[in-house]
Amino acid sequence: MTDVTPKQIATLTTKVHGWLQEFRKSEIFAQNVAANPGEADIIDQVMVTFATEMLTEYDRQPSRWTVKTVRELVTSRAASWAQQFATEEFPVDADVVRDEIGLVLNFLAVAKLVRGVEPIARCLGNSTQTH
Repeated sequence: MTDVTPKQIATLTTKVHGWLQEFRKSEIFAQNVAANPGEADIIDQVMVTFATEMLTEYDRQPSRWTVKTVRELVTSRAASWAQQFATEEFPVDADVVRDEIGLVLNFLAVAKLVRGVEPIARCLGNSTQTH
């Protein structure tokens, strides 16, 4: 765990929420998520948690995310995130969490909102616009 200030976390959270707003307007969202609002809510929770833990556990802002650190974090935490965020209307498991993170990272790459995330989306098995 690294020394991260509340201001850094707040700034990152604001950035992630902005990405998620853009994601909800995208064709990727329309094709993969729009029909299930429960899934969209889970994606929001997972992405904020994922990005925050990348910062607090690996001292990695989005521009410094790597395949290795993302894979390491997702592998170690996806099952617990799935338990944390699953709902009756949208049950999730570790594979769903991994796919949802990959879907958003793919969007970020396609939209050119974060440089260098395409290989990370690929490592999570989601480098196309389909889900």
